Amino acid sequence: MLRLELNGGYFDRGQNPLPDVLNKKVRLYGASFQASLHQGMPVRTSLDYRLYKYNGESVSGLFAPEHYPGGLAWLAQSEVTVLGQTLKDPETTGATTRRSAWR
Repeated sequence: MLRLELNGGYFDRGQNPLPDVLNKKVRLYGASFQASLHQGMPVRTSLDYRLYKYNGESVSGLFAPEHYPGGLAWLAQSEVTVLGQTLKDPETTGATTRRSAWR
């Protein structure tokens, strides 16, 4: 009835090409958490993951309608995502700053 899913990633994007922060590291990170509560219907993986996993040119099967056995079925889901990146600090010359966003 309950499924919890946590995903995340950290990426080194190389060095910053802007003159005053030249060669400073650019880092990108993100994480998402999803909670699903369900009964009588399947909880599928996220559409983003299925598009990544399968060939992007043959995605028609991803949008096929679900088949349910009948009766009462329900699903409630909630997700939170945070993304962040190292950027040039616009207020300080020669410095970088981390910017994050929640969704």
